[in-house]
Amino acid sequence: MDSRHLRKLAKELGITADDRAEIQRILREDDLTAPFPMRGPVSYAKVLLLIDIIQECSLREKTALPIALSCTDPSITNVAASSIKKSCLRRFSAGKDLHERVDHLYSSNDDTIGPFSHKLGIGKQWLGDAHQQDLHLDKDTNICNGLILELYQYLKQIGNHWTIAQQWISRLYPGCTPPPTQTLSTDWKRLQSLRNKHSAIKASKDAFLAAEYKLPQPKTEEDVDDTQVETETSEKKTLPPNNPDKPSTSDIFHQEYDSPIKQKLVQHIRDQDETILKQAEEISDLTHLLNQDQEKLMALKMDYDNILNKNNEVVKDRNVLSYTLKLMETKENSLRAHMTKIISDYNPAKVKKQLHYREQKAKELANSVEIYKQELQEERNKVQELRETVQKEKHKKRNEQKRVYYYKHKVNPLEKMSNDDIKALLKERNALRFEVDHLQAQLDECMEDQCVQTFENGRYVDAVRLVCYDFISRNVGTQHVAPLIRSVVENMMGMKVDRLPKATVVKLMAIEADILARKQAARELLEAENVTLHTDATTKKDRHYYSFQISTNTATYSVGMQETVGSDTATQIEATKELLKDLADLVSPEDIDKDSRPTEYQLLFNIRNTMTDRGPTSKGWVEGLETWRKEVLNENVMPHFKDLSKESIDKLSTINDFYCGKHFILGLADRAKVGLTLWEEDIADYTGPLGMEKLPEFIKWNCQKPSGLRLVRTASELVGPGAKEPHGIPTLYNDFLENSKNYMPQFQHNRFNIVFKASSALYHHRHTLKQLLQKIGSENRLHKAVLADLDSIVTISEVRAMGLLEKHMTTPLSTITSQKEHILDMRHYYDKLQNFLKAMVADPTPIMDGTAVLFMDYPPKKDEIWTSLYQENRTPEEDALVEQLLSILCASFLVALERQLFDFVGGRWHGEVSAGTYEETRSVPRNNDISERDFSGLDRLLRVKNTAKLDFIRGLMIFTHNKTAEALHKMDETRLNLELTSAVKLARKSLAKSKENRAYLKRLRLEGLEEKRRKKEALELNRVKIAQNAVDKISVDGQQKNADGVQALMNKYASTKDKKDALKRQLNFYKTLKIQTIPHNKFYFSSGGKEHTVETLMNNLIFVIGMWNMALNAPSSSTSNPTDQTINMQKIAETRTRINHLKRKLLDEAEDVRVKKAKKSSAKNVVFPGLELIGKTIKHRYEITTKTGRTMRKWYKGEVLRQANTNEMDDASEDDKKLHDEQGHIIFMIHYEDHAHPEAIALQADWESGDVKLEITNSVTVSEDSE
Repeated sequence: MDSRHLRKLAKELGITADDRAEIQRILREDDLTAPFPMRGPVSYAKVLLLIDIIQECSLREKTALPIALSCTDPSITNVAASSIKKSCLRRFSAGKDLHERVDHLYSSNDDTIGPFSHKLGIGKQWLGDAHQQDLHLDKDTNICNGLILELYQYLKQIGNHWTIAQQWISRLYPGCTPPPTQTLSTDWKRLQSLRNKHSAIKASKDAFLAAEYKLPQPKTEEDVDDTQVETETSEKKTLPPNNPDKPSTSDIFHQEYDSPIKQKLVQHIRDQDETILKQAEEISDLTHLLNQDQEKLMALKMDYDNILNKNNEVVKDRNVLSYTLKLMETKENSLRAHMTKIISDYNPAKVKKQLHYREQKAKELANSVEIYKQELQEERNKVQELRETVQKEKHKKRNEQKRVYYYKHKVNPLEKMSNDDIKALLKERNALRFEVDHLQAQLDECMEDQCVQTFENGRYVDAVRLVCYDFISRNVGTQHVAPLIRSVVENMMGMKVDRLPKATVVKLMAIEADILARKQAARELLEAENVTLHTDATTKKDRHYYSFQISTNTATYSVGMQETVGSDTATQIEATKELLKDLADLVSPEDIDKDSRPTEYQLLFNIRNTMTDRGPTSKGWVEGLETWRKEVLNENVMPHFKDLSKESIDKLSTINDFYCGKHFILGLADRAKVGLTLWEEDIADYTGPLGMEKLPEFIKWNCQKPSGLRLVRTASELVGPGAKEPHGIPTLYNDFLENSKNYMPQFQHNRFNIVFKASSALYHHRHTLKQLLQKIGSENRLHKAVLADLDSIVTISEVRAMGLLEKHMTTPLSTITSQKEHILDMRHYYDKLQNFLKAMVADPTPIMDGTAVLFMDYPPKKDEIWTSLYQENRTPEEDALVEQLLSILCASFLVALERQLFDFVGGRWHGEVSAGTYEETRSVPRNNDISERDFSGLDRLLRVKNTAKLDFIRGLMIFTHNKTAEALHKMDETRLNLELTSAVKLARKSLAKSKENRAYLKRLRLEGLEEKRRKKEALELNRVKIAQNAVDKISVDGQQKNADGVQALMNKYASTKDKKDALKRQLNFYKTLKIQTIPHNKFYFSSGGKEHTVETLMNNLIFVIGMWNMALNAPSSSTSNPTDQTINMQKIAETRTRINHLKRKLLDEAEDVRVKKAKKSSAKNVVFPGLELIGKTIKHRYEITTKTGRTMRKWYKGEVLRQANTNEMDDASEDDKKLHDEQGHIIFMIHYEDHAHPEAIALQADWESGDVKLEITNSVTVSEDSE
């Protein structure tokens, strides 16, 4: 098949070059989860195009074509590539002649367009020549629909603009003004659709084509005005106001009559006016219902068309099957005739006898074969025995040869030795025997003493210290160490112990263990290169701690933990500097390199990477380290510093910052809370209170939102391992499960993946837990809250959605981040995660049906919980809710992905990295578990040893974590003695320094407390001052308490500035009242850098006054009961618009984060295009307020027409005028698609903030419904 036909097929199917490249990538990488561009029903054209794509990328058709077909249509399986290729090529060759004839017809020079145009003498030459005379038609001759349709088809063939069609109409209808091109295009397309509807019946089609064509008339300005008035009337659902220039009927009567009759007439007219108003409202409501019915009718019509198409396909399949059945019946009849002939030719008795003879012969042969097999097996066994015998003999022979060789070479040297040598050996033997006897005598003397010496030269021996280090690192109490050592020696060895350390000395030994462990880590940091520094922070018992660890290419070590008062960036940097200085002081002189660099800075420059949880201070901390490295980089630190280039200095100063992969999963739990809360708020009108919120005893409670996470937490507290006392019933629930396992984990919100795991486990146990609580029938509030939440379909849907994401996403991702492999390999997994989330936002069906696989090498685990999530009976309402929730959660997760993992999906680690960078970051793990491990140990030790000091606790932890005991056992005796002696000397200094540090921290805490008190007093005075100022200012106009008062206030002032000032005074006054139910943005005077108009400020004030009145008149919560609303499919369908808006809001948030991250990571800022924007389409983001009072940011599409002139600049806002006058910003005239007239706007400020961008195609599509 030639390239011309292939290009034509691709154009007909809408396959672009990018689609071809994407298909080739999917087939090469076997990425079956990616969206396939040619997805849909398979046709011959698609198969031919797929074969061309496979041949282009040099793949095997035998394997690649079936995969491509299954991606195009999943229902196609087990197809042979060769047969389908032959069938398609045969079909193509049959229709090739037809294509050539059609091409010849289009390229022919025939002047005829169609029968209707030929009948009137209209040809291609007449249509193309503007100077042709107009047609002279008879009286009875009309322009019919068939002629117009022929002209429409010819217009599409020649590809000209619709202005040509206007010329044709002006010549067909002399003296008539042709309608606009848009009207003409719409009308001709309407004719074509009508022709298609009449094509089923020939008579109807002919009548339609012969009917007179009615030329559409363009609307006049009056019609347009009337249409606008009618549109506004239908939107407001009120009648238009009367013409002020024309007096009403009531006024005329007032002028001409003054009698009782006049009064009756006036009253009658008023009644009629009211009746007309009511009827207008009813008409508006009926119109609205009619529009809804028309929408439903269109949907049903589309369903009917789809069913009709499917029916046609079924009819075609039935015809094929009928034809196949006839062929099979014909073949069956021929076989039956052949069989009848065979039976007639042979005698049945003879055939039966022959068959019996053959069966006997087959049995005899089978017996012979069985006997032969037995004999063969016996021969094989004999051969195996002979082989084993031969092997044994060979082995004996080798042993004998080795023995002969040994004695041959051993005897010969002895024969060569002289008598003097023999005498020397004998003398040495006697000396060794004497030494053995002497040592035996000493041993006997020691055993007679029966006492172990533990104290020499004013201190305990090294062996005692090593034992004490081991005991205290294993959490043995300091007062129990000496008794345990004594018991072991006396009971195991039968000896007495001279002297053992007391508890206070053991505590000091814990500080020695801390020094030894940190010295070990300091040596590793000194010797290794490209080290990764870990850090984390936590607050325990009102004390703030920083922990530090290092990772090399071979191991990880804890290097320190410090207590601080502050938690800001400066405090963290100072803690890091102090840490490196302490480690430098611990390094022995023999560990320092010959280059005599300061050890503190040598340790600093060995750190090449960092691993954090990306907390509020992490970024500033990394930047502070880079600044410190740049400041200390000189000749003393780096030899040949003057010879280094600026690029080399920048590289030495730069640190590779990485983010913990497991903390990203922890962040997904927070994003799940955000997404679920927004979803519950959007559908609150349809659901009402959820679960426990309906119960009277919980009405006054501030129930946690969202309800799904609330149920996960309360259920874990009820039946999980960490059940809440005394309300938990874990033992009873385990007994109730009988042979089943309780999968509910202990709920700790700061543990990785715990929220998702608890959700899947709860969905698995929901029925049994509900049954148990119903049997108990307890009045316990925790029991009642869990039971009520289990009865809520919305809450259970949230739990199931979280459980499905645990199986498909969070658990595989957690497994990957736990692997001890290179962290830069994670960029491939994060790319797949990003594409997966985008695809699930658009269509979560793969998760719903269980076919989604995020990572092919880490598929979902299919266990009992998987079965509960997918195979148990569920309602259609639950499935519909879960499908909505999956889209919302995935959209919310995209925000966390763009915010926390931008370096991997769009930043510096995205794409290919150099071999040097890959080697430089080899020591970086994929997670920050080592920091979490240290804090877990700190938490445990603070509970067990609540009065212990930090240096004691740190010694217990890092001595165990660094496995310092093993390192000490590997040292020789001399080096071990030096290390322990050094630790003993430094322990006293460390103890004194810790005491001074505790006193310093105490003083800082007291000073901070006093500073907080002063700030609080100043803040209270400022608040009172602001409130008094607001009261003084509002006294000018008085407090407005309703909408009428606000309107009267507006009528009081004439200028826009005075109105704004009056509204601002009112808003500032109500702001001081601190009404919690009012959103903060209602008190703002501007949004998005643009000042609010008078209308916006007035609407905000009316909303605030309404909420204030509601707060004053709110009924007591104890007297109101929440209404119970049942969820059904109709209500779920009604929430579709809100859900789409919520998805779009979350996707916009993710896009905002991506834009901001891209700006920060980019080395150069994007330059504002200026006048180059003219003629281009842009997207401009504004902050708007919805009908529900919620603020959201929305993109508007517009076309930049030109630069505004002097008169047009007057329509610009005050802010834009100020930017133009002071900073020279250009003001453009922009026509937005939702506005009737162009607007004057300065774009540069919004461009630099990311709120203006050129129109691009987004990969995630969400249906847009009107607000």
